[in-house]
Amino acid sequence: MKKNYPRLAFTLAVGMIVSSGLWNYSHTSSTGAPAGHTGSPGDGKTCTNCHGGSVTQQTGWINSDIPASGYIPSTTYNVTATVISAGRNIFGFQASPQNNSGILQGSLTATNPSLTQLTGSGKYITHTKTGTSGSNGTHTWTFQWTAPAPGKGDVTFYGAFLAGNGSGSSGDIVYNSSLKVSEDLSTGVTGNIQTAGFSVYPNPSSGSFFIANRSTDDETFRILDTQGRIMETIQVGAGDRKFMSWKDKYRSGLYMIVNEKGQINRILIY
Repeated sequence: MKKNYPRLAFTLAVGMIVSSGLWNYSHTSSTGAPAGHTGSPGDGKTCTNCHGGSVTQQTGWINSDIPASGYIPSTTYNVTATVISAGRNIFGFQASPQNNSGILQGSLTATNPSLTQLTGSGKYITHTKTGTSGSNGTHTWTFQWTAPAPGKGDVTFYGAFLAGNGSGSSGDIVYNSSLKVSEDLSTGVTGNIQTAGFSVYPNPSSGSFFIANRSTDDETFRILDTQGRIMETIQVGAGDRKFMSWKDKYRSGLYMIVNEKGQINRILIY
């Protein structure tokens, strides 16, 4: 009887290589999803491109502390991404804030680098290898988003989520969810601001601006930060204007300017 040990050995070797390749491929996303798989119109891909199956749409899986009135440009907010899938304890995700054309809006920060990481030149945030373990069928990732400059309008956070079964092959469940936020236009950061009594311009400002008193009386103005703390108190004569130079004096952000009548204007310093 002829023995084919060399051929058998070759067959086993090939089988082991192929099996190893498939195993590694099926576990590639355990160290983070490849860029461009959020399911957004601009990306056109989701977790099914690697894991197969279909996508289940979910609502409310992406949340933030952005107020209902909208985001204030150049302000940093906290964002959470949560996946829920009964009986699963292995999870993954990828998220990205984009406009309708798929362009990144603002910037992302991985506040917990042991669980999350940036990819795609900072356009996406995804899990790390240690950030895949959940409990009781759910897992939450947190990160920060700094809103874009004024005038960018609506931004949508697109997210793709994976609930794995640990088999390394089939049976994974893929979900998509999104969160749309608007720009807060009530701050009036798109041009010169004017109330009945005074105006502030230019706005937004790099640090130098005017407060113009349009009243027939002298006015005292207080400049407050978003916490209500008085940063400066100034006087402007009737019908006069005051030049303010805040460059390198205070940090960038949104400030309120209030006169004695309680009228308020807001200015964005960048």
